[in-house]
Amino acid sequence: MGKTLQSRLEDAYKAWRPGLLARLCEMGVSEDLAVDIVQEVFTDVLARGFWTDVRCHRSYLTGAVVQAARRHWRDRQRRDRRHSQVRQEWTNAAQRTYDVAEQAEVRRALSALMSRLPDRQRTVCALLMEGYDTGEIAARLGLARGTVRRHRQLARDALLGYLPEYPVLRSLLERDPPLR
Repeated sequence: MGKTLQSRLEDAYKAWRPGLLARLCEMGVSEDLAVDIVQEVFTDVLARGFWTDVRCHRSYLTGAVVQAARRHWRDRQRRDRRHSQVRQEWTNAAQRTYDVAEQAEVRRALSALMSRLPDRQRTVCALLMEGYDTGEIAARLGLARGTVRRHRQLARDALLGYLPEYPVLRSLLERDPPLR
């Protein structure tokens, strides 16, 4: 007598769960999130009922788990970026006492300047502006400290190169130079 779809899926879950968890941990996913992702993928497969249509179950599950991990990573990056931008705007508004027109012009110039950076450099800059040090940024992004330092240096060089295109920022730096 044949097994039901659910019992076959449970057997696959027991057999392949450790390997899928190991794959996610190799990608730098925390163990708790890895468990959630694997369960989410298996639940999705069961809910959709297309387990019998898949030819190579292990390959399908590995791909689905990796894609789910990437989706979680992208969602977290977007959420962190939005929170960072809001915090940055509030911090700037509280610390600066420029008139409203100049403040709006500075904000537009900074936004345009930062948007020219690649995502990783922009993220590192945002975290630096929030007050995180290199080690904290490395831990938060799952990168090596040297990689964070390199992204910071590349971003600094790029921003200094773009600065002549933004006269409002040049005048701001001349009036209120950054601390070294």
